[in-house]
Amino acid sequence: MLIMISILLAGILILVGVLQFWSYPGKSKPFVDKNGSPLSGSISEKIFLNINGVKQGMFIKSKDVTNPVLLYLRIYSHLQRESRKAGQILNNLERSHPR
Repeated sequence: MLIMISILLAGILILVGVLQFWSYPGKSKPFVDKNGSPLSGSISEKIFLNINGVKQGMFIKSKDVTNPVLLYLRIYSHLQRESRKAGQILNNLERSHPR
């Protein structure tokens, strides 16, 4: 019984490892034309940026390099929480002391 459980766990670990390796987005595939050649004027790359001290990865893909990249980040920070608290305090003061 112990051998069967060990074999089952080993099989599960191997399966998880293979799936992890298979699903890792390693390299971006280029856009190609009908002949399989890379499409002229296209971009397909994987890059890493350091944003607020955190390494972030992204894929940039386009069939036309003249189209700009639009990167929209919503960062909920400590400052936003504090400014929200300050706004609530000001609202409470205005309610309690009307002009």
